[in-house]
Formats: sequence, C-alpha cells, structure tokens
Amino acid sequence: MDEEDIYLFLKEIALTKFSTIVKDGFITRGTLGTPMGLRILFCEGSFLEVRISGRKYSYHWERRMIDNTIFRHDNAPHHKDIATYPEHFHFESDNNVKECELSPDPKIGVIEFLGFIKDRIE
Repeated sequence: MDEEDIYLFLKEIALTKFSTIVKDGFITRGTLGTPMGLRILFCEGSFLEVRISGRKYSYHWERRMIDNTIFRHDNAPHHKDIATYPEHFHFESDNNVKECELSPDPKIGVIEFLGFIKDRIE
C-alpha cells in the first residue's frame, strides 16, 4: 500500500466510522500533484493533518482557533528523554511532550487518534 492508498483508506474510515464528528476529508497535493497528506475536517471547526513519508509520520490535530491547543503524534527524532523515542505525543502544546500510546502503523495509529479526538469533541 503506497501513501496515497493509505490516505484514501484513512479518509474512508474517517468519513464512515467517525461520521458524527467528521465533516469532510481530502488529500493535499504538492506542486507536482504528488500526495502530501490527508486533511480531515471536523464539525466543530478543527482539523487533523496526517502526513506519512516512508517510516516518518505526523498526525497533527489543530485546535488553536478554538481553544489554543494542538495535539500531535509524530516520530521526529527529538525528545530523546521520552521512553517511546522517537514516537512521542505533544499534548495541548508543542512544549508538553508525553509518551506515545498509538500504534506506529499509520493504518492503526490514525484510527486510534481519531478515537481520542472523538472522545474529546463529544
């Protein structure tokens, strides 16, 4: 499964299994038309940006326009003091970093994160 197939799979899951909170979803594209990520729009005005490139990933839930918070799971190689390094979780801000509890497999991790988001929105 290539990255675009993963984005299409996750978009379908978001629109069907999380339909009570998801308004829409679309693949973002780069200048050459290559897939850059997946953006999922939520009914209350926030959005989730999913980016996958090989083994690197970032799932960023943007809420600054609502309550000045962000939630992001990623595996950028910093925060070496976190037990789940390089996977980590930015909880409510970029500076509040915790251990990641999601699967490193994007097909599972994004669905787990959507469950977390659903619990917070509802």
